[in-house]
Amino acid sequence: MDRRISKDDLKLLIEAKLSARSPRKGPLLKKRHVQNRLKSVAKEHIDWPKKKLYLLHTY
Repeated sequence: MDRRISKDDLKLLIEAKLSARSPRKGPLLKKRHVQNRLKSVAKEHIDWPKKKLYLLHTY
């Protein structure tokens, strides 16, 4: 199935003031959840040597 939009379809969308795409959704995690996750990762890796931590941050 071809997912491209023809020029005629695009003109109809523009005339109807519609977009051909859906806007991006917002973040799925709240700031509090992100902070809690970061704290748990930090606790798990607190005894790691610096070289190993550097490898963790390169991904």
